[in-house]
Amino acid sequence: MAMRCALWASILTIGMARPCAAAGRLLLETGASFGPGASGPVIGLELALPRHGLVGANYWGSSARAPADEDVHGGFRFCRGAVCGFAGAAYVLHTDWLQGSHWNFALSLSWCFGRGRAESVEIYHESNADLLPPNYGRNAGLIGWRIAAW
Repeated sequence: MAMRCALWASILTIGMARPCAAAGRLLLETGASFGPGASGPVIGLELALPRHGLVGANYWGSSARAPADEDVHGGFRFCRGAVCGFAGAAYVLHTDWLQGSHWNFALSLSWCFGRGRAESVEIYHESNADLLPPNYGRNAGLIGWRIAAW
């Protein structure tokens, strides 16, 4: 049964996916944070440049254990078909018990399915890589909504 589910998931992924590496796009990202800071809303803007660049900003809503915060991030995007990875730096406006420094590392993994307005699903993480305690970081699951593409 598990093998059959994996086969169908692969077929659907290949059939629905489209490459997004060469395209420039502006996305509105919405989702939720998860992890040590409990869950809360996340909203952001992301500008993916046509040749491997990416800049963006996220607003992290407050949760039961974490205060609201903002970040600005930028770095490099690497794609293989419809799957893209991102590695870069993030500047966090406030330090708190989740992040001990303003400067952090940002990583994400996204799948660009490009059907309709919903463009991608992304897992995003930022932390200071234990350079300065505390180092819990923030995590989010995001859906990218296409505003513009070129």
